[in-house]
Amino acid sequence: MRAEKNIFVVEDESIVALEVQDRLRDLGYGVAGVAPSGEKAIEILAETEADLVLMDITLRGELDGIRAGERIQALYDIPVIFLSAHSDRAVLDRAKKVAPFGYILKPFDEKTLQVTIETGLVRHAQERKIRAQGEEHRKRFEAAERQLTALGGKIEIIAAEISRLLEAGDSDAPAGRIAELIGELCCAPEAAYRRGGPDIGGTGPRKRAKAAGF
Repeated sequence: MRAEKNIFVVEDESIVALEVQDRLRDLGYGVAGVAPSGEKAIEILAETEADLVLMDITLRGELDGIRAGERIQALYDIPVIFLSAHSDRAVLDRAKKVAPFGYILKPFDEKTLQVTIETGLVRHAQERKIRAQGEEHRKRFEAAERQLTALGGKIEIIAAEISRLLEAGDSDAPAGRIAELIGELCCAPEAAYRRGGPDIGGTGPRKRAKAAGF
């Protein structure tokens, strides 16, 4: 992970864009790039590494800052903080629907800028971690589901074979074979676990053995 965080600025007023860049550098951030419109920002960010985007809401072009920010977060998983001189309820309600990582009203001071950026970066890192953990849990659950399905099929086959031998009524029925099948039936869950199945509910043989002191 880079020590210096790179911030991308989307602002259609060149003087304001320069001022924001200066403030970012004064605070120790790098400037990943600047774009005057939402469309241009989306284009540049496809090939630019940025840790966060500062997005002016009022932009020229087909995409205003809110729509552009929504697309950037969806396409590139880069957190977006909105900059705006507007604080009316309609604008705020539209912005909230995008779930930005911050909202700064103009004019703003460096402290407000820094706190909002740092909060946004931390929140985004936490959300990424939660998503990664959720994906890992999903994969483990799907693996367990597949193994349980396979295990259920094996148990049905063994049980059917035992039932067939018992219902045959043959006094010469292979008692040894029945005992062998019963042994397989009892050991099937343990065998599935040894093949790498997840310990569902935390009660697998490995944990039970550990709890018993083995």
